[in-house]
Amino acid sequence: MKKLFYLLVTFIIFSCSKSENDNSQTNSSSSPETLTYIRGTLGSETLNFYMTKSSNTLFAYNYSLGYQGDIYNRTYFYGGYLSPMPYDDMTKPILRIDFKNMITTTDPSAQANLFYPAFEPVPTNFLTDDQDRNLIKGIEVAYHQNGLTNIDTTFSTLYTSQANSTISYTSVTNGTDSETGKKTKIIIGNVKCKLANYNATITKDFIGEFKLILSY
Repeated sequence: MKKLFYLLVTFIIFSCSKSENDNSQTNSSSSPETLTYIRGTLGSETLNFYMTKSSNTLFAYNYSLGYQGDIYNRTYFYGGYLSPMPYDDMTKPILRIDFKNMITTTDPSAQANLFYPAFEPVPTNFLTDDQDRNLIKGIEVAYHQNGLTNIDTTFSTLYTSQANSTISYTSVTNGTDSETGKKTKIIIGNVKCKLANYNATITKDFIGEFKLILSY
């Protein structure tokens, strides 16, 4: 039996160079201060989630990473999600993009050498729920309206057909996490897809753009 392990690591960089009252640039998703973002329209709703360098950032960015499997054989996924501050309130909405089933290994430390090659090329296929369970490499986009654990208000690309859906990348850059020393992948791109609830009774078009920082 496969087990899913999901680790969420809050990625917060606070800049002390700006005043607490200076909102003119730091609280704008198009500001040079912006580190990561996922923004666009979901049906008739406009979503604009972004994290800035400032201590008064309105959103927190988190690495989303984990694996399916057990201690002997694991298949890892990597992604990122944004949610409104405070970052530890798990009932707030979450907008997430994950790259699923990217590395399979019996040795967790092997991720250091396998991480960069796993994204060459970066996947462009959207997974179905069955494909994800069968460890096919691909993408999931999801919106958790009332927090990560509330399945009733979760909308995902896993739950509906992605005919005519696309994802493209304008920039893919290798980097290093200054705190952990681990490798990172910075991905900027555009996405057009469909998100549905678990029973596929409600489907919404999502058209947006993103900048993610991935790590392991």
